[in-house]
Amino acid sequence: METDVALYLLNSPVISDFGHWSYQGPLTVAEAREIVAEGFVSAIGHLSTANLLSRILGRQVPVNRIPVVLEPGDRALVFQLERRLPEGRILGEAELLRAGFRLGLLERLP
Repeated sequence: METDVALYLLNSPVISDFGHWSYQGPLTVAEAREIVAEGFVSAIGHLSTANLLSRILGRQVPVNRIPVVLEPGDRALVFQLERRLPEGRILGEAELLRAGFRLGLLERLP
């Protein structure tokens, strides 16, 4: 019996449970666009990050502050800032670009 697997958009690589994981990257924008071409579930909780990802990926990324637990086979395209922000700091799009970021692919292995 085949089960559905999900592709999420996350703003950090979240290891949500024990198990075996793969985290690959950094990805190019072209690779990221190919990964999201078939659809995704946004778990991006900040408007500026969602807007920037919409521009990068060429697809609308909604703000959707939801908890995510990856099940075996699920994947996540991860937008990861290259530096830690001060506590409580929310960046605008220009600040996100200046901070620098990487894109990665997180997968919970079966």
